[in-house]
Amino acid sequence: MARSLVFWLLLMSGVYLIVVLGRDLWQVLTADRRVESAVRKVEELAGRREELRKELEWVETDEFVEREAREKLMLSRPGEKTIMLPKVASGSIALRQEEEIEPERLEPWQQWWKLFVY
Repeated sequence: MARSLVFWLLLMSGVYLIVVLGRDLWQVLTADRRVESAVRKVEELAGRREELRKELEWVETDEFVEREAREKLMLSRPGEKTIMLPKVASGSIALRQEEEIEPERLEPWQQWWKLFVY
């Protein structure tokens, strides 16, 4: 009886050790993946930080401030005159003319009739 008790205690201790070591091993393996993911995220954020730093440098320049003042606030330097032109997309005047002079839509037989009879 003492032998079977010792056997069961050793068996239960072995199972417990296997479960605990397996769980710890799984945590180590997943921690490695989490570390790789965190490293990738840090690299992405470092790139984004560099982009933002460059953008901040650009925004702090006098050229940027002047451009924004001219375009968005419609300000000008002393002695300059500001002329407001309507915003027209390139080719839009030609498109409007084409739209106004749109040819009439005829069936093919009507087009042939018009070509030979008229």
